[in-house]
Amino acid sequence: MSLPLSVYHRLPKRLPHSLGFKKYAVELDGATGFIDFGDPAVINNIASRHTVGVWAKLQSTGASQRLVVKHTFHLLATNARAINVWQSASTTSPASSTPNYLFDWGEWIYVVVTYDDATDRLYRIYLNAEETPYASQTAAQGTLTGWTLSNLLVGKHQSDMYWLKGLVGSVWMYNRILSRREIYWNMLNYHNIIRDGLVFWVYIDEGLGSIVYDRSGYGNNGNLSGGYSWNRIRMHELRAEVGI
Repeated sequence: MSLPLSVYHRLPKRLPHSLGFKKYAVELDGATGFIDFGDPAVINNIASRHTVGVWAKLQSTGASQRLVVKHTFHLLATNARAINVWQSASTTSPASSTPNYLFDWGEWIYVVVTYDDATDRLYRIYLNAEETPYASQTAAQGTLTGWTLSNLLVGKHQSDMYWLKGLVGSVWMYNRILSRREIYWNMLNYHNIIRDGLVFWVYIDEGLGSIVYDRSGYGNNGNLSGGYSWNRIRMHELRAEVGI
């Protein structure tokens, strides 16, 4: 199912300056490949208020796939082609949301999630920069468990399961809630994203080697492990697939 594109009439009519900048993405094999960023303190501090974004192009594995994991925070794609995000609290009711729209295997998707523990305690999900209706949306109950004592991972669950199969083009995190306009901006200007509140950003454009570099200024670089390869991509195809 294609995502609705009605929102794009509000985007700037000029060509974005970022067109054609990105050249590479890393491909994970769905069996052993992942990226490990250690346990960054700056990211542990944003559990109660954050925005997380990722570009990915997924292939089916027959199981759910973890996009981004940090202790009790899990951003994932189900095998039914739905995006889900959740974060545990001290009771049986974690914050959890699943939008009503499905993504397509083999096409790029831009996923952004926001959470603020001081307001409604709900996760909001933006697919290709649009917040869609929800199939389910549950507010957190009790005290958040937090993100400490666990590494930041891209591509797998901490227990070596739910491996990601496909391409990962970029991952970023903020210590605040981005507005819808800012989420649009980051989609258009993927090589020059907003810096205010940015605590983590891997552009994943190295093209070789086993290290991906954090461009946020905090130096939380990641190590590629297992089954991975560098793929040359054409970003104009990515942008076409999300409706730009």
